[in-house]
Amino acid sequence: MASISEKNIATETETVQQEEKEEDRVTVEEKKITEEKAPESEEETKEGEDAEKEPQTIKKLQFYLDGPKDSGTFLGETSVGLKREDIKNIYGENYLNSGFEYNIDLSDISLSSGIHPLFVYAVTDKDESDYIIEELKTEGGPGDSNVKINVDNPLNLSIVKPGEILIEGWALNPNATENSGIDEMHIYLDGPMDKGIYLGDGNYGSIGRTDVADAFGPQFRDTGFRAEWDASQYKKNEKHYIYIYTHNIGGQWEKKIIEVYL
Repeated sequence: MASISEKNIATETETVQQEEKEEDRVTVEEKKITEEKAPESEEETKEGEDAEKEPQTIKKLQFYLDGPKDSGTFLGETSVGLKREDIKNIYGENYLNSGFEYNIDLSDISLSSGIHPLFVYAVTDKDESDYIIEELKTEGGPGDSNVKINVDNPLNLSIVKPGEILIEGWALNPNATENSGIDEMHIYLDGPMDKGIYLGDGNYGSIGRTDVADAFGPQFRDTGFRAEWDASQYKKNEKHYIYIYTHNIGGQWEKKIIEVYL
C-alpha cells in the first residue's frame, strides 16, 4: 500500500506541476497581448504627417570650392534676408526677404585653368541643408596643356545605380613621340587631389587601347585606365564628382571632372 500511495502522490505532484506550467504559459501569452501597440488614430497620424511637413526657413548660405563640405575649400557664408520683389511675385509674400549677396575672394587661392565646381549650401533654422552646384571657369592660369583625358564610363551627367561602378577611359599627350606622354594618374571622389576620397591610380599604362592607337599613333596603345568605385554605401539621388588627374611627363598635373547621379 505504501508503494501505491507514493505512486499516487507522485502522480498528483506531476499533475500540479503540469497545471502550473500551463498557467505560466497562459500568463506569458497574455503578457504578449498586453504589450502589443495600439493602432494610431487618424488624428495622431495626421499630426505626425503635419510635423514632418513643418516648413523651415533658410537662415544662411555656405560656399565650398572644388568639393562638398567634407573635402572642399570653405569660402565663407552669408545670411539670407535681402528683399526680392520679383521672387515674392512668383512664390508669394512669405518669400519677399529671400535674397542674398556675397562677394567671394579668390585672390589667396591658386586655381588651375579649367572648370571648378562651386558647392552652394542652403542651411535652415533647423540646421538641415541642401545644395546646388555652379561652375567657375578659369583661363590662362596654371594647368594649360594639350593633354587629352577621355572618360568612357560613366559618362558626364549620367545616372548610375549604387553599387560597384567601373571608371574607365584613356588619357594621352598628343605631342608625345615615344610614349603616351603621361607618367602618373590618380582618381579621387568628391574632392580634388589630397582632399577627395582616393579611388586608385587607374592602372594607367597597363591597359591597351588599339582604338586610341589607330586614331593617334602606335605609341598611344597603352593609354587606357580603369578603376572601381564602391557606391553601394552612398544614398540614392545624390550627386557625386569624379576627379581624374594625369601628370604630364616633365610637366604638370591636369584634371578632368565627371559629374554623376546615383
